Amino acid sequence: FVFCTGQIYSNGNAYLLVEKGIGDSAASGTGMAFFCVGGILMGLMYGKLSQALKSYTMGVGFLLMAAAYVVMAFAPSIVVFYIGCLILGLGMSVVMPNVFLNVGASVPPASVGMALSIATCIQNFGQFCSPYLFNPIAQAVSGESGLANVASFYVAAGIGALLGVIMLIRAAASGKKA
Repeated sequence: FVFCTGQIYSNGNAYLLVEKGIGDSAASGTGMAFFCVGGILMGLMYGKLSQALKSYTMGVGFLLMAAAYVVMAFAPSIVVFYIGCLILGLGMSVVMPNVFLNVGASVPPASVGMALSIATCIQNFGQFCSPYLFNPIAQAVSGESGLANVASFYVAAGIGALLGVIMLIRAAASGKKA
């Protein structure tokens, strides 16, 4: 679900903009640029944030992602959508390093390359599976409204929030202080 949830944005942001009537594919490209800026900004801050939050870092990243999906789903204008893209870039740039660091730490040093390769394959598979898993849920949530793409962002927000809470509880249970 980690990889599927993150890919709802890349698979559906242009459709969301058109469905909401606030943009088109060109605006979607600009949204991707804001997403990248969020990633760059978090890249500059990640070390300090990770040191401060310790085992709570991934949970906070998922909650940032959930907040971003809510902002984009409710965006009344393209500017608000771009703010959501920026926040998603921040959140994804917290979660993804943690995923790959945890994968690398879970295997002996000689197997790290293979484990990271498998994780990257799973990431791509998650992008492939994302519409097949989430579109039926989004269709059920949207009902007759015709806003299935908006609903998919609600679903992503819900799953991101759930994963965030699970990660925070797991961190608290491990007894490590933030």
